[in-house]
Order: sequence, then structure tokens, then C-alpha cells
Amino acid sequence: MDVAYAYPWVRPPIEIYSGIPFTSYSGVDLLYTVKIGDSRLILQPFAGSVPPTESVGLSVDVESGFGVNASLQFEYGMVKVNVAQIENVIISSENIAAGIDLNLIAFGADLEMGKFVFITEYMKKAFDLSGLITYSDVNGDAWFLTLGYRMGNILPHITYSSAGSDVTQIILLGVQFPTAPLVYKQHSITLGVRYDILPRTALKIEFQQIHPQDESWGLFRQEPKEKVKLLSLVIDVTF
Repeated sequence: MDVAYAYPWVRPPIEIYSGIPFTSYSGVDLLYTVKIGDSRLILQPFAGSVPPTESVGLSVDVESGFGVNASLQFEYGMVKVNVAQIENVIISSENIAAGIDLNLIAFGADLEMGKFVFITEYMKKAFDLSGLITYSDVNGDAWFLTLGYRMGNILPHITYSSAGSDVTQIILLGVQFPTAPLVYKQHSITLGVRYDILPRTALKIEFQQIHPQDESWGLFRQEPKEKVKLLSLVIDVTF
């Protein structure tokens, strides 16, 4: 998520990648590679924890988590599967705190055939919100699809991304608990272009329309209008 030069967008599709309120952990992992003909199967089991961090107005503390990432790399790109069990995620705000267990499974592909670019991922998530009276379980999924066409150093692309869950808000003891990034409903469509202007330097321009759904605020921290338009311009440099 944090190596922006590596991907075509200004930012990864937020509907799927904001489903987990942290981007790193302290722990151990193991990389094991198996050659299968001209392809490579890479297995990465991991385990660890996340020290307290701040995310969209919430404090997030993860006591333990474990899982495995598996990817198959071949001539046209790769396909991948990610499975994780994250236990006792403590999420708190000024007024309330709750413990959450999280199960995740995701499937994805990153392919390039000729001049065509195809990137997609689907994530299924299940939260067990222990200690919350109103709701004890929240289930949801998210996915995106990116199509691009490479023209030398220029890559125009279009992305549709969507996320949904069973609950749009949680109220405990009369207090509305801010649920993003755990629970949200929205979809977006993004038109963009990436231009590699120099080696290891990319200019990216995007126009995005974001639509929160079903009385949800989506990933916004306050109620937006029905649709939100976002224009982004960045230069990504790696050195």
C-alpha cells in the first residue's frame, strides 16, 4: 500500500484496502519459493501484533494475528490468495472501546497480456464485535476491477470499486460508534492516467466519483453529499 510508484493509481482502491485499519505489523514471517515449470509458487506464513495506531479518528491496537499469503507468478503476472485471523483488535474513541476478532480471505490477480493491464481483488471479511450489545457480528465484502491499456510510457486506466456490509452504524449506550473503516457501504469509479516521465518517476492524474450508499457515510468522517468528486494529481518518485 505504501509504495505508490509500484501501482498505476494515485492511491489503491480505498473500498477494499481501507477494510483493514493498519498497514504493517511487528512479528515474523517466512518466505518459501517452489518452482513449478516456468512459474513460481511463493508461500508466506506470518504472525505478529500491531502496536497502537491512529486511523480515521480511532485508536487501533492488535494483540495478535496470523495467516498466510500465497502467490503464483508466471509469464503474464500473478494470482494470489491471502488468509488471516486477527484476534482481539481493540478499537477505541473518546467515548467507547470494543474488542473485535477479524477473519479475512482475499483473492486477486495482476496480469499484463500484450498492452492490456488487468488488476482485480476480492475480499471477504467477518468481524466478531465482542462486548457490543446492538450487534455481535458484521459481515461484508469488497472488490475492485482495473482495466488499462499501455501506450509506451503512458497507461490510461479505469477502475470500478465497491464495498458493502450488513451494518451501517453501531450504537451502544446511546452513543454512535464511528464504524469506518470497519463498516461502510460505497462504490466508486475512477478514470486515470499514469505517465512515466523519467526512470523511477511517474506522473499520475485521476478523476474519481465516490458514492456512499444506503444511508452510510462510506469512508467519510462526516456525512457527504450523495456523490463526491475527487481530482488528484501526484508525482511518485523512488530513489
